[in-house]
Amino acid sequence: MIAFNTNNLRHFKLNTEAERWNKSKVITNEQLEQIELAHPISFYHPPAWLRIILSIAVTLGVLALWGFFVISVLGGIGDSESIIPILLAFTGVLCIALLEYLIQSNNHYKSGVTEALMFIGFSFLIMGFVGFDSSEYAYSFAILIVGLIMFLRYSNLFGSLIALGGLSFIVFMILYELGPMIQGFLPIVFFAFFTGLYFLRQSLQDSIKWYYTECVLVLDSSLLILIYLSMNYYVVRELSAELMHLRIEPGEDIPFAFLFYAFTVLVPIGYLTHGILKKKILFIRIGVLLLFASVITYKIYYSSGHPEITLTIVGILITSVTIWLINKLKQPVNGFTREQLLTQEGLNAHTESIIISTTMGGNSNDQLIENDPGMGGGEFGGGGAGGEF
Repeated sequence: MIAFNTNNLRHFKLNTEAERWNKSKVITNEQLEQIELAHPISFYHPPAWLRIILSIAVTLGVLALWGFFVISVLGGIGDSESIIPILLAFTGVLCIALLEYLIQSNNHYKSGVTEALMFIGFSFLIMGFVGFDSSEYAYSFAILIVGLIMFLRYSNLFGSLIALGGLSFIVFMILYELGPMIQGFLPIVFFAFFTGLYFLRQSLQDSIKWYYTECVLVLDSSLLILIYLSMNYYVVRELSAELMHLRIEPGEDIPFAFLFYAFTVLVPIGYLTHGILKKKILFIRIGVLLLFASVITYKIYYSSGHPEITLTIVGILITSVTIWLINKLKQPVNGFTREQLLTQEGLNAHTESIIISTTMGGNSNDQLIENDPGMGGGEFGGGGAGGEF
């Protein structure tokens, strides 16, 4: 299903992880060279700055050529309404065909050129096949399909987000058109919907291939944020006024306001608690981010009249706690450390065994830990020596 050569992709992931180990002083420069020699990379994957330049250049080039092509064709035909969708679809097919050629024949891997061709190609295909006057359902379904292809075929980080957006909009339109009775319960329905999707994704963890790890991490993060936003008081209040034309007079509040107030605070706290107890960095990071959003939400509706004082006090507290934690976690405390070491959350433990075998002559993970007693196991996203910590 995936377009890239899985053997080359495995070598790329191994080298990337080995560089992280080297930066964390777990392996030496000589050991890093050993890994690079044992697992050579044949992908064309330039530095980030060059990928950005290539992406912009290809985008401008394709659009310029397409504009010239359209002008030339329309000059001889003149029927723009019928010919433009055909030209869009044709150009989209060419872009995807060129994308496949660069991947299969020239080993391009997220080179900037591939991203530009992929986004332009699928955008043109949607506009060409769906058209400009189609229903919102048609566009949402097309976006859902395109997102799934980008995710499954090209392991693109935005693919899972695009698919999730298309699916969510389809569900929203179906429920919204059922009338005011259902519209009033949309926040609760979407809270249950996103929560169900998250647990469904977790139940499929064992069947997900290792090369989709980063995409799945983005999807998990998005679902956790959407679970919170679906019950955030500010989001519910503003969308109720915008979509259902709910008028809130002074002294009044939205229905079930106490429920949304509670969830606005409890969801981030729940994420933080779960992340700390289970040592899951994803929940901790998102919990901290959403706790800040909760403070802003309450500040909007319950202000002391001096936001500059409040923000200054909060800033001092956050900075003080941050400095204290940085100094406290120089050495691991109960499995936590300030350093981002070794594997990312969800990376295959097989990666570790290969790196260790290559650099230490088959030494076990236990031997590695003994050589560096500052590390431990777990399931944290950076900071330990276990397969998932």
